[in-house]
Amino acid sequence: MTRNRWILTACAVVLVVLAGVWYMRRGGQPVAVIDLVQTLPEAVKKPVGAGADLFAVKDERIGGDLLRAIYAHPPTRITWTVVVPNDAWLRTSLGVDEQAWDKDGDGVLFLIGVRAVDGGNYETLLTEHVDPHGRSGDRRWVPVAIDLSAYGGRKIEIIFNTRTSLKGDDSRNDFAYWGAPAVCLRP
Repeated sequence: MTRNRWILTACAVVLVVLAGVWYMRRGGQPVAVIDLVQTLPEAVKKPVGAGADLFAVKDERIGGDLLRAIYAHPPTRITWTVVVPNDAWLRTSLGVDEQAWDKDGDGVLFLIGVRAVDGGNYETLLTEHVDPHGRSGDRRWVPVAIDLSAYGGRKIEIIFNTRTSLKGDDSRNDFAYWGAPAVCLRP
């Protein structure tokens, strides 16, 4: 009888550990289904032929938080073609390099849009102006979460754009980053 109790206890412990791991994964950070940083080499980047001076993957610390990020100095466009899972969200953070915070400039305009590959129109999902020089509240990663469930099961283009700003064409110190962009399942 003691051997059966030992086996039963071991099975119960394994089940509790597995349930805990599952719970932590679902209750913590969303699970990335499509890591857009990892798939950057397959994305279409404009201007075409631009090098690391316009596009680069880096571990970037902004406001004390370190994220794997895509550097995209304005004006740029990055387009990924993906099949959106059901219950998916697009998550990223927007940031401007800390070295630019005390230098002249007027911030960066970040835009995110989608277009269905089967002939849909472009739809803007986000327009956000980040100006850490002019607004101290922008001296951090600005989190973004966009519900993509309306596109579940469809092939779409996810389009990230950076522009110089809302105020004009001042590109001074526009060191823009897309932090940890990914298509995730709803936690």
